Amino acid sequence: FPSHDNGVRKKLIDLDSGKWDIVNITLSNDQVRSALDWFDLHEGDKYDYKGIIRFIIPFVPHSKNKWFCFEAIGAALNFAGSHKLTANDLYKWALNN
Repeated sequence: FPSHDNGVRKKLIDLDSGKWDIVNITLSNDQVRSALDWFDLHEGDKYDYKGIIRFIIPFVPHSKNKWFCFEAIGAALNFAGSHKLTANDLYKWALNN
């Protein structure tokens, strides 16, 4: 997932560490495959530092090859307008999925 240290990447994490809030969602095998393919395709894309400004000045253009973690997840799941998502939007979606 996008990170300030290495951009888009896959990384195994310890979900039992207490550092993460876990929200279970249901996806089809095709959705999982599509999401994994998205991350393979975008591996190495950078973190969207300039995009942080969009939270204050919404007309700042979206970068097509730089990502926030929640934005990348939305794109990987084929959400329309994933560049307009916030972390809270994705969290609410996951809770209701």
